[in-house]
Amino acid sequence: ITQSIANRFPNTVKELLERRVKPSTRTNKPGMVPSLTARWRELGLSEVPWSFLSGLFDKITKLELHSNRLSSLPEEIFHMPCLRTLDISQNLLSEITHEDVEWK
Repeated sequence: ITQSIANRFPNTVKELLERRVKPSTRTNKPGMVPSLTARWRELGLSEVPWSFLSGLFDKITKLELHSNRLSSLPEEIFHMPCLRTLDISQNLLSEITHEDVEWK
């Protein structure tokens, strides 16, 4: 999914991404915000769909972005308060070091 496709067909892309967000298999405790897993793997994404992701910012605990075409990541990903697992393997990222990322 390229940015031009996302711009031309925003509702279709949003629906596709929504279908791939599921409750995490971890048991949620009463009173806690439900945790979610976003399985956005193998979609050919050239960019992280941040406009959609930002609405789930405080709920996603696992973000699967492997096997896409990502060459960079938005800094905001590293500030997601509940994110525990981030899979960005098999993308076009050349290198990410501790100096590049400051987890909040």
